[in-house]
Amino acid sequence: MQIVASSPRIGNTGAQNTYPDGLRSLVDWVSATFSAQTPPEMVCEKIGLPYGLFVQMDRGAFGYRKQLRFGHISLYYDGNPGMGVHLEMTGQGCREFETLSEVGWDYLFELILQNGHFTRLDVAVDDFSGYFTVGQVIDHVRKGLCVSRFKKGKAIESYHISDGSGAGKTLYFGSPQSRIKVRFYDKLLERIAAGREIEDGLTCWNRVEVELRNERADQMADEIIRSELLGESILGVLKNYIGFKRRGNDSNKSRWPDAQWWQDFLGDVSKLRLSMVAPDRTVTRIKNWIDRQTPRSLALLFRALGEDYYYLQQLIEKGLEQLTEEDEALISAYREMVEDREITKNLFYAALEQNKKPTVLYDEHPLAGD
Repeated sequence: MQIVASSPRIGNTGAQNTYPDGLRSLVDWVSATFSAQTPPEMVCEKIGLPYGLFVQMDRGAFGYRKQLRFGHISLYYDGNPGMGVHLEMTGQGCREFETLSEVGWDYLFELILQNGHFTRLDVAVDDFSGYFTVGQVIDHVRKGLCVSRFKKGKAIESYHISDGSGAGKTLYFGSPQSRIKVRFYDKLLERIAAGREIEDGLTCWNRVEVELRNERADQMADEIIRSELLGESILGVLKNYIGFKRRGNDSNKSRWPDAQWWQDFLGDVSKLRLSMVAPDRTVTRIKNWIDRQTPRSLALLFRALGEDYYYLQQLIEKGLEQLTEEDEALISAYREMVEDREITKNLFYAALEQNKKPTVLYDEHPLAGD
């Protein structure tokens, strides 16, 4: 049995500097198993990453005897019969996939759902404007101003031993066995504590992360395929599982009014598109629509008009005359993104030709990594 999928589409590039409302949504972890007994080199091809970029590691994991790794992306294989091939992308691996893969999230998720299943999928919202602080969220829980389907929340604070300064706060919802978990944490402090470079002027970076397992992950992936607005799917999970309130008089706390900061945050989250406002997302969506919706209609017209290629040429020429300055800017940005990706690939191939192990992609942009 071979992995199958529709024609590949161009994927995402790295994160952008600016985001509507100071928010962005992104995919931040992918673990999935391809049930088909397919050679790992074919899996590499299908996910849009050349097999030559991967390095054979000394050992496998998760019951697999062998592992191929490129940056923060691993393929585990040679397990017991029926185990197939397991793909794992960490947060940084997701950024590497967006930068170098020739396919996008839609295509990858379709590929996984058609040929296997997810074991884990993390989606996240980054807040660069300061809708809230993690301390504020923790304070609402401690004061009993939180309603949740989760029975408990757990707050963890980290400190630098040298001077006692804070190194970050995290609030966890969900047990280790939960199919859905939610985390609030200060991404900016986390990166500073890790010694990572931060963009000049960046003073706030909160992250709300939703971790989904097994069938819940499959459902989220399906929603991502069907909708441009990842924010709507994240909003649905957050509203269903957590609420932060202002104290009211009703005996039922769930009927207390939402805290204003939480209401504002959720309202803007619902508008978010997947991953980033990057030009290739728009171009990819147009191509996806053409691929899925128009071939049959175009073929019908082509046959009905006597297989007249001139008609199709006229359509394209008419469309070219109607392109706006915004369209031209989109085209230029998309071409630059493709060129940047090819340059990066060539650097890796050059390293391979010199018998060097490909280096891990560095986090050139402080908002692009994890």
